[in-house]
Amino acid sequence: MVTNAHGKSIALKMKRTQIGARLDALVCAHDLGLPKEDPAFWDRLGHVVPFEKTRTLLVDDSLEVLESARRHGIRHLVAVMQPSTRRPPRAIRGVSAIRSFREIMP
Repeated sequence: MVTNAHGKSIALKMKRTQIGARLDALVCAHDLGLPKEDPAFWDRLGHVVPFEKTRTLLVDDSLEVLESARRHGIRHLVAVMQPSTRRPPRAIRGVSAIRSFREIMP
């Protein structure tokens, strides 16, 4: 998992999604010195956690992050339609979208 979130937010994500046990690695963009929106981020990430662009899945609530990943060559992109339960789902165009991680988790 790659996130722009700070430590407390990461802990909350892990608790709410219970996805931590399914992760091989957790990388905070702050540790790499660039946000995920920055095109250079993906090269830095590849030095820390090697990944194959054609086999990598990126799920994100930021369309800007997804576009940055697409420009880098990451093939499998999924947008989160409702990143906050306090807001209604948003329409997503140009990329696959989910309402919940439950839709893609076994």
